[in-house]
Amino acid sequence: NVNDIVLIVNFVLNNTIPTEEEFLTADINQDSILNILDVIGVVSEILGTTFRGAVEWLMEKFPELEVERRLQELDKSIHFAK
Repeated sequence: NVNDIVLIVNFVLNNTIPTEEEFLTADINQDSILNILDVIGVVSEILGTTFRGAVEWLMEKFPELEVERRLQELDKSIHFAK
């Protein structure tokens, strides 16, 4: 639920340090990194929306997450490879 989103947002913002179990559960795409893609994945799953819909929702609800900046900083060759 939304509480899960808040928890993962806090992990990504380094406001909270996840336990090993929390980290493994929050790493939605199982790449061993907690980042914006995991937050977007959780939002998409919970809200039943698209990637872009999740991004827009996060931009509105969590502006401090700076979703677009974080997406731009991702290594596209790793995270968006075909």
